[in-house]
Amino acid sequence: MKKIISTVLLATAVATPALAADQYYVSLDTGTYSMAKTTYASPGALDIIGGYRFADNMALEVGYMIVGDTTLQYTNGSTIGKQSVLHASGVFSFPINDSFDFFGKLGFNSLSGKITGTGIYASTNSSATTTNLTYGIGGQYKFTPQIAARLQYEALGKAKASSTDTGSDVTRASVGVVYSF
Repeated sequence: MKKIISTVLLATAVATPALAADQYYVSLDTGTYSMAKTTYASPGALDIIGGYRFADNMALEVGYMIVGDTTLQYTNGSTIGKQSVLHASGVFSFPINDSFDFFGKLGFNSLSGKITGTGIYASTNSSATTTNLTYGIGGQYKFTPQIAARLQYEALGKAKASSTDTGSDVTRASVGVVYSF
C-alpha cells in the first residue's frame, strides 16, 4: 500500500497539471464486490458517483455504493448480510491521448455491514461501520467530451458485521458510464 500511495503522490507532483475549466460529472458504475475470509457469496454492487474536476489531471469524487444482499441458507433458517458504502476520493488522471486516460484513486470510505437471521437464527442481529482507506486504478475512454466509459479496480478495506468481527477484506472491479457537464 505504501508503494501505491508513494506512486500516486509522486505522479501528482510530477504531472503539474494546468488548470481546467470547472467541470462536474456523474458516474454510474456496476461490478463485483468481492469479500475475502467469509462464507457469504460475493454480491454485485451499484455505485452512484458525483465528481468535480478542478484541474486537467485532478478531481474529487463522492459516492454511495449499494451492495447486493448475500444469504447463507441453513436447514432451519438463514442469515442475510447487507452492506453499503459512502466514499470520497481524489482522482489523479494520466492522459495517454485525447481519448484515453489512466487514473489512480485515493480516499476514505465508511462501510456499513449488518447481519440478520430467519428461522432458528431469528435472534441474529448485528451491525458495524468501519472507516477505511480506499485506493484504486483504472482507465477511462472518452467517446465524446461529455460521455466516457471507465473500468477500474478498487480496494475498499474491511467490512464487519459486529464490533468483535475480524472483518473481511473487500475489493471491487467495475465498469461504468461517465457523463460530464
